[in-house]
Amino acid sequence: MDYISELENVYMLGETSREAIPILERIIMHADANHDISIGREARELLVEAATFNGESTKLLQAFSWLVNQYEEGNPEMNAFDMLWRYKWVGEEIPYFDSISKIQIEALLKDMKLKFEQQNFSLQPYYKVKTLVSIYTGDKEGAAIYFDKWQHTKGDYMSDCKACDTHEKAHYYVFMGEYKKAIQIAQPILKGKQKCAEVPHLTYGIMAEANLALGNIEEAEECIKKGYPLVKGHSGLLLPLASIIRTLVKLGKNKEALEVFKENEQIVWGNESNLTSFLVLLAAYPLIQEENKRKQIEMQAYKFDERNENTYFQDQL
Repeated sequence: MDYISELENVYMLGETSREAIPILERIIMHADANHDISIGREARELLVEAATFNGESTKLLQAFSWLVNQYEEGNPEMNAFDMLWRYKWVGEEIPYFDSISKIQIEALLKDMKLKFEQQNFSLQPYYKVKTLVSIYTGDKEGAAIYFDKWQHTKGDYMSDCKACDTHEKAHYYVFMGEYKKAIQIAQPILKGKQKCAEVPHLTYGIMAEANLALGNIEEAEECIKKGYPLVKGHSGLLLPLASIIRTLVKLGKNKEALEVFKENEQIVWGNESNLTSFLVLLAAYPLIQEENKRKQIEMQAYKFDERNENTYFQDQL
């Protein structure tokens, strides 16, 4: 089968399918060898989506960098809306790499802001991404500043869906320790009025933590019961898995927490330099007995904190 025809297989599998990733990489290799920029562009656009959904950050950045270069060189096939929409995904995932410096993160986000301004789009998505990056790097001061800007900037059709925005608002309030506010904000999701491809999957984990913090034990357990089947074994949905393990540990259900970790550990070991995998390991740290593995987690916490210029993750050990 020729590489152009293989694109049909990707669409049949679905753009967010993990199985699509090696096919897309093969298509890109052949397209580049044949100087086929059009197919190379289409395959990389699909790879950005598949890699984002499946937590393959390295593949995401490689594909995205190529697309940015084509956009900046004025390739007429590069649609500005599609390009800037992808900037939101990549901007959010940039802090997942411990090898990417704080300066590099800030440079990419500065470029994102510039490109949004050049196309006269609202900066609401930019402020949202800045809020999330602050959360992922343990920066409460930055999160508060950019959350306020996000909430007070009018959006446009570059903004995310309501379900995603509602989830991330609740996420922010959990991060800030405002648990009652988080649960209140998340009600449209919890009542099934708002949903999308990753919501409520992402939401039940943080709601379990919020309810537990308020002493709502039954509600926390119910969130775990509903949420875990949605994220089990899914490499693109590790953040709620970390929340679930952390909540079970705090509930004193170490046996159940260990079972959840064991069912998913093949996804995270060997990929601990990715923030989402690391957060699962950090949540499971109290359950892990092997000294060498505990040292790995401690070292990874140090690496992220060194990059972020704080002790946010080390303080959680």
